[in-house]
Amino acid sequence: MNSKENIQNVALKLFLTKGYNVGINEIIEQANTSKGAFYHHFKSKEQLFQETIDEYFFGFLDNLSFLDKPNLDFEEKILKLVKLVFTPVKKLKDVFKEGEQFNYLGVLSEYPKNDILRQKSQEHLNLFIKKLREIMEQSQQAGEIKGSIDTKILSSHISMLIDGSIVDTLTIFNDIYKAEEECIKAIEQLIRLIK
Repeated sequence: MNSKENIQNVALKLFLTKGYNVGINEIIEQANTSKGAFYHHFKSKEQLFQETIDEYFFGFLDNLSFLDKPNLDFEEKILKLVKLVFTPVKKLKDVFKEGEQFNYLGVLSEYPKNDILRQKSQEHLNLFIKKLREIMEQSQQAGEIKGSIDTKILSSHISMLIDGSIVDTLTIFNDIYKAEEECIKAIEQLIRLIK
């Protein structure tokens, strides 16, 4: 792990346990690095926060090339996309030890205060919903799902189902794998209804 990754890993853990108010000095101390190294990689705590949240929570949307594979049917594409959304949250298991708690809502509370983060979050959400909708519309044209389905409404509802599963896991329950499994079961039921 390089110096920048180390700072981001430490910062993520501190942001998720103490919130945005954690100080740069504490991040530097916990990362066992110097101020020079910190400022070599990040011009401010805000930049560190934005890049860290982007890396851990939005980076998964950079790899959607599997959606272009013609050999995948509608259900396979939807389920692969859903599983991809759960990937960053699963990565948190590598950052936190068993039993350690973190304050996901504390991080979410920073979004309204931070224009760049809020905009980036909205862009990623819109991209995810757009991809869901494209899959559904292609599947309608191919006759895989009912033509009467409103793809705009259904793609938004699938997104909300996934978000709800993740937030519940991070704030109430502590089993992302169970949340993913239950979310997939619900989406499989939806898929059966629209075929």
